[in-house]
Amino acid sequence: MTWLTVAIVALAAGAWPEHDAAAGLRPPPVRVHVFTARSGGSAPADDEQGRVDSVGDLTDALRHRSAFVLVSTPDEAQVRVEVVDREERNAPAGGFGGKAITRFRETIVRIRVQTADANGELKGIGRPSWKDAAKDAAERLTKWVKSHPPPGSPP
Repeated sequence: MTWLTVAIVALAAGAWPEHDAAAGLRPPPVRVHVFTARSGGSAPADDEQGRVDSVGDLTDALRHRSAFVLVSTPDEAQVRVEVVDREERNAPAGGFGGKAITRFRETIVRIRVQTADANGELKGIGRPSWKDAAKDAAERLTKWVKSHPPPGSPP
């Protein structure tokens, strides 16, 4: 038998490991639920609507990362991510004295992360858009989960 035949037989028999860091295979994705606190009112306030928008931006940013799979309920999740606040700061304009074409601002999305064993607060910073802040928060979340693996995920 050739090595290819042996590999096919091993895969068919289920002998191939699902995840093995030494072999270079990826671990299974971590289940994540992203949410924000909601009031029961019919029309959300501006700050609440901003957080809801950031939930969507963060969800989109996490959807493109293979380390995570999004789930719809907190009970299914290994990691719960709450968008708690977002803020906008005006960045100083350049020192060349010309008229600014684009708005100089820094956007910040603050998130609270919770697993069964660990809690943390992170922030994503973007210039000039909220989507950039959400992408930065997703990057920081990826690093946080690597250093605080949730129970049930391989180290």
